[in-house]
Amino acid sequence: GNSMAKIAAQEPSKTKNNIQGHVLRISGTVIDVQFPREHAPDILNELEVLFPDNPTHGKASLEVAQQLGDGIVRCIAIENIFDIRRGLPVIDTGSPIKVPVGKQVLGRIFNVLGQTIDDKPPLKTDKKWSIFRDPPPLIEQKIEDEIQETGIKVIDVMCPYIKGNKIGLFGGAGVGKTEYYLRVIFEFTQNFCSVGLSRYFECWFSCAVCIVCIHQYNGKALIYLCI
Repeated sequence: GNSMAKIAAQEPSKTKNNIQGHVLRISGTVIDVQFPREHAPDILNELEVLFPDNPTHGKASLEVAQQLGDGIVRCIAIENIFDIRRGLPVIDTGSPIKVPVGKQVLGRIFNVLGQTIDDKPPLKTDKKWSIFRDPPPLIEQKIEDEIQETGIKVIDVMCPYIKGNKIGLFGGAGVGKTEYYLRVIFEFTQNFCSVGLSRYFECWFSCAVCIVCIHQYNGKALIYLCI
């Protein structure tokens, strides 16, 4: 009622380099943010929620999913929302989420925001690219004929995977898709990964966007059995 009207009536300010708005509504992991009408962030832009009353609290990242008009954008929370509340200031970074790239990232484990989560020394690189990029032209893509062994005989013999290609696995509920994925990851960590198995699975579940939180319990149960 009145409290919502007061928040909506707040005039968002403009900082030196970024447009500042404020949290307008919260519904689970969906958050509406109010910006000046002429400065609504672009879709896919990363927004950062600030916590001015708690200097030790890090910024919380949001991703713009929809423009609702009148400077209001609907966002998806990329991190936990426990401390986010209406009225908190929000900064438009002016670009999508960017992650580090280059040889320094080889062998490291990251979350979806490009932050290292493998308990190793901080990454020393300033080179970052957007997570939303157009694929290279087909003529520039490197096509290999080398088979990527999974350690699962029926896969390697009947339908082998080619290195560098994408893989689609379809099936009904309860047929073993998750167990298959976890087995493949187990085989890869045995041969190629220097990170402990339990830590690898923990990081994999926290940063794999397509299945995050869906089969987390299954994965942890498998870790327990393997270790």
